[in-house]
Amino acid sequence: MTMTVRTDSVTDGTPGTARDDHEPDLEPKLLRAFLTLAQERHFGHAADMLGLAQPVLSRQIQQLERHLGTALFERTPQGAVLTAVGRAIQPEVERLLQQQREIRQTVRRHLARAPRELTVAAPLPGPTQGLLPAAISRARASFPGDLRITIVDLEDEAQVPALTAGRVDVVLTWGELERPGLQSVALTHEPALVVLSAGHPRAGASILSLSDLVGEPLLFPVRERRHCWHRITDQVGELGVVPTAPGAVIDLVAAGLGVSVVPASFQVGAPDKVRFVPLPDLDYRMTMLWRAAEADDAVLGFVRAAQQAAAELISCHPEIYRASDQGRMR
Repeated sequence: MTMTVRTDSVTDGTPGTARDDHEPDLEPKLLRAFLTLAQERHFGHAADMLGLAQPVLSRQIQQLERHLGTALFERTPQGAVLTAVGRAIQPEVERLLQQQREIRQTVRRHLARAPRELTVAAPLPGPTQGLLPAAISRARASFPGDLRITIVDLEDEAQVPALTAGRVDVVLTWGELERPGLQSVALTHEPALVVLSAGHPRAGASILSLSDLVGEPLLFPVRERRHCWHRITDQVGELGVVPTAPGAVIDLVAAGLGVSVVPASFQVGAPDKVRFVPLPDLDYRMTMLWRAAEADDAVLGFVRAAQQAAAELISCHPEIYRASDQGRMR
């Protein structure tokens, strides 16, 4: 079956009625909505993937069905199931969206002499000698043109919608994220540490557990690092959390206002007023994601640079970093 972006008939919105020759072209956002729902088979999950409210996604699907004059999904209590027509057009929709991506890539290749803008979402702040600065340096050095990298810090729940919608090109995250259409690779594992002020009674401990933190003001970026927070509360539910911006955690701990849990790399360059104690209950994995179908030279160059930087950190600082195939992500 061949599907065109333009239809030949018009209707008043009812499936099965004729359309005229002035039917507007199908909007790419409607095709993306269709394809995402076809893959996820659940309106809520698909809406999250697209960064939309569920009613907005429902309206987009209804609009596409009106344009085509037929139902594309059967709504069931378990989710959304493609109709026969929906199954027939899915390959065509994939082809059309791929063609759009190829057009963009062709334009990028012809504009290769212009500065290439690359947007990377990464957890901030990070250590000055850590993975992100090393990856940026390597990517810039290896890219044949002018590569301009913008770094943004997104809340965990905003990462996949931003990547799927093309607002960012690469995501570095402490979360475990797998989605259709996204490529991912684990870069490093890091032990978790409890960070305390130098004057804290437990600052000299050789080891601590999450249960030792019960009753302590726990300074943690709950909203920004929700993946990490869920892993903590899965083990110990009753913690006195004080939601804290990521960039303020170390300074507030140093001032004696509470304790926190951080990846081991945070001890690099930390102030003298804090102490770090191993927390074997938990570890962190840094994962990188990008859109597989739209990965151009700049994206793939950054991916390679991050992998090389991770390998070098693992080699030079084995007390902090482990290879992604070592240890177990809890």
